[in-house]
Amino acid sequence: MSFLLIPVLPIGIFLGKWLNLKLSDNLFYNISHVALFLCGIHLIIKNATQEIKMESEIFKKGIAKRRKVLGDEYVDKALASADELGADMQKLVTEYAWGEVWNKENLSDRDRSLVNLGMIAALNRSHEFKLHVRGALNNGLTRLQIRDIVLQITIYCGAPAGLESLRHIREVFSEVDSENK
Repeated sequence: MSFLLIPVLPIGIFLGKWLNLKLSDNLFYNISHVALFLCGIHLIIKNATQEIKMESEIFKKGIAKRRKVLGDEYVDKALASADELGADMQKLVTEYAWGEVWNKENLSDRDRSLVNLGMIAALNRSHEFKLHVRGALNNGLTRLQIRDIVLQITIYCGAPAGLESLRHIREVFSEVDSENK
């Protein structure tokens, strides 16, 4: 691996002299400090370009749709948690799920909510299910319509999935009622 650092030595020496850094007599010490310095510059540039990539047109479309369905508070929290591990996932989900698929014109947002609730319940993804119950309400589904979706879930996914879905919609309805007081 040290052979990879050799090309950065002249750059590091130049930067060191330019920044008036005192260079050590220990060659490895100098190379390692130069490498760390260049890695830091690389991370700064990488993060700057990552932010730019998140401003693509499809990302902007996705954010707008995501905010409309899930609400500003949820989207702001999701984006704020987009650290080194989650930034690419946020970009992927926002561009492809929300920017591409949710913006297709052949299904309404309401219809997509109907489909999503059934699929997410079948997959046993409780966090996403509750999130999309809120989205379904935002997309114009009534509480009774959501209840009927839970009945469909019970028939096609089984009683345990239906009963858990019923608990989840009760939680979400209660939260929404508390927020609206």
